[in-house]
Amino acid sequence: MADRGQFDPGRDLYLNIAAFSQSLPFAFGNVSPYEPNVRGFAFLNEDLSIIKRTYVPQVSEAFNVEFRAEFFNAFNHVVFSNPSASINNPTSFGKVGGQANTPRNIQFGLKINF
Repeated sequence: MADRGQFDPGRDLYLNIAAFSQSLPFAFGNVSPYEPNVRGFAFLNEDLSIIKRTYVPQVSEAFNVEFRAEFFNAFNHVVFSNPSASINNPTSFGKVGGQANTPRNIQFGLKINF
C-alpha cells in the first residue's frame, strides 16, 4: 500500500496486484471481504459561512438586510476515490481513478427580512 501523504494517482498504485491471486472457478478465495489494514483516503471537508446583518431602523425596527457568503470545501482539499479492487481487470487494479469530493464551491446570498 502506498503512502497516502505522498500519493500521486497518475504515477502510483495504491494496491499491489502481486499480493493477491485469482481463486479457482466456482470456489471461494481465502481473503476476507473487508481487509482491516486497507484504508481509503481521509475525507477532509471544511465548510465556512460569513453573515452580515444590517438593520435599517428608518423603515421599521424589524427590517434588516442580510448578506451571506458560504464556502463549501473552503480549503479545497482533494479526496481521492477508493482504488479499483477488481482482480479480474489487472490493468486497473490498485489504480485510483477519480476524486471522491467536489472542489471548492462558493455561493452568495442577499435576503431582506421584514
